[in-house]
Amino acid sequence: MVFKTPSQQGHGEPDYIWTVSKYLPDQALIEYTVFTPERLWWITIRCWEDIPNQITKAEITYTYTGLTGKGNAMNEKALQSMYAYDLRDWEEAINYYLKTGKRREPH
Repeated sequence: MVFKTPSQQGHGEPDYIWTVSKYLPDQALIEYTVFTPERLWWITIRCWEDIPNQITKAEITYTYTGLTGKGNAMNEKALQSMYAYDLRDWEEAINYYLKTGKRREPH
């Protein structure tokens, strides 16, 4: 599967092109490769059940690669922004969906 989304960075960056690069439903794992002409990155999502607490948990891993100096600077900015919020946006969005079956509206 391949699809595109608008850039999250703005400032004239082209749309993001996404592809599913790994899909292992029996392991509850999916990996996306996302790219622009300046950079590419992988987002790996793995879910598992916490049986004693009867909940599903998710682990999200990002791997960034700049293809140009500008791409490296964009990656640095993206990482600073993500870690300023300690990646809580992902955690909250996924946990909300797992609990309700509905997409959480942006704040």
